[in-house]
Amino acid sequence: MEKMTIKLKRAQNWLAAYNASKYYSVEQAYANPSSKKIEADRECRECCQQENGYGYKIISVGKQYFTAAWMIYGRYLRVETVFNSYTIEL
Repeated sequence: MEKMTIKLKRAQNWLAAYNASKYYSVEQAYANPSSKKIEADRECRECCQQENGYGYKIISVGKQYFTAAWMIYGRYLRVETVFNSYTIEL
């Protein structure tokens, strides 16, 4: 997992996407999500629960991939992409 500071533009963009997102599941984000997307969403949700996270959202959608994020202790934004995991201190 990579740690980032909120001073980085990528971190700021993810925070803005998190605040703007109204998708709370892949079923809301996609008209007909694949079984792999549904499974990935389930795994992200489990990770969120294990980390005592809250406010799970889908913050970015694409044809093949999506990005999920959630808050931890109100101090961190946790971002999960297909390629890596990030923790952003707010």
